[in-house]
Amino acid sequence: MTASETTMDVKAKAEAVTRPLGGFVIVLVIALVFLYGLPLLPSLNVGLTYGELVEKAPYELAAAIEWALGDWGDAQFYKSYIGGIFLILGAFVALSLEKSKSKYNRFGISYGSGLFLSVLAAQVIAAFLSNLLYTRLLVNDPVAAAVGWVPTFIPICSLAPGLVLIYGGGWKKVLTAGIFGGLVGAPGSFFIIKYFCVPTGMPVAVGNVGIMVIASILFHETFKYVPWMKKVAPPAMPHDKVETTPQPAAPAPENENFLFVRRVFADLSEANFYGSDVASFIMVLGLVIHFILNPLNPAYGSGWLGAILASQFVASGIGLYLYWPRFKELGWIATFVPVVTLGPAAVLMYGPHLYVILVAGIFGGFFGAPIAGLISSKLPSHMHGYTGAVSSMLILTLIFIAVMQVMPWFGQPGLW
Repeated sequence: MTASETTMDVKAKAEAVTRPLGGFVIVLVIALVFLYGLPLLPSLNVGLTYGELVEKAPYELAAAIEWALGDWGDAQFYKSYIGGIFLILGAFVALSLEKSKSKYNRFGISYGSGLFLSVLAAQVIAAFLSNLLYTRLLVNDPVAAAVGWVPTFIPICSLAPGLVLIYGGGWKKVLTAGIFGGLVGAPGSFFIIKYFCVPTGMPVAVGNVGIMVIASILFHETFKYVPWMKKVAPPAMPHDKVETTPQPAAPAPENENFLFVRRVFADLSEANFYGSDVASFIMVLGLVIHFILNPLNPAYGSGWLGAILASQFVASGIGLYLYWPRFKELGWIATFVPVVTLGPAAVLMYGPHLYVILVAGIFGGFFGAPIAGLISSKLPSHMHGYTGAVSSMLILTLIFIAVMQVMPWFGQPGLW
């Protein structure tokens, strides 16, 4: 077979994959339900508001624990301790389904690597150090106090789990990943936020993903010389290459529309390196419960949790629909990139408006996965694929903000 015939065969296979329009429509309907329905739920006004949480977290143990648990959803812009608890519980449910080879399992927890417990252990260590050392910036630093936030969540969604997935488990590796991630993530991000984002008006997401890119490169280049940090083979990571793609733990469901919806849900927990639709669904239940208890606690007290969720479903849905043939070929693509940066960052910057959600969703869905895949495919073998994903997040956010500065309506009172 000639090269041209091979190329034509690949294209023919891609064209033969039918995009699940029904699943895409369901995802858009879910987004609209969150956008317009969540604010209609009753409010019980139980528990701390976000402002009260910021005031008490540096001093009171209960508030400090609430802040730390909220870190499990901070990458997704939720900052909800109930959402964080439900996410962790959901991950254990997903792990149980995977181990029992349940028919309800589709996407293996932590890419089916068998390293979830090591990932979680590294995250707990990193979260403990990060919160112990840096939460007091909320009162000790004027910029953190003015913003009302400090990025203690950084190692949970990048440095610590990423190192475990490429170097494997074992107490030495878990401790190394947790300690170094906990020490470096928050101060590195806050430095960028304080000296670049705040002066220029850039969203804090730039500081978050900026340190993830920098620290990821530095960590991977450093730890390859550490005797006990030997990478696992094959590496447990999603990657835009067929030979390193994590395979589903169970046969694909026959209903592709259902599979589409499940994959979009799975994107909500990708930042935590869980990538499980089950864990994500249970987390969303926790978020809704927290919103009913006190809508001024989740999502930094903005009251815009519904719009943030809507932006994420739209961005993931558009990306997955556009690149469905690629997803079917590889088993995983980085459609979660705008879910944890561009979508919710646009909402918090420009308001909870439908046109903001649509523009950010189309932009992020179209460019997020391809840029991440391109960068990841060029990475050396000792680097985890999340380096490409966070690089894509940084590029997307910077370009989007630059473009929006010259667009009408953005930053103005909402139209819809």
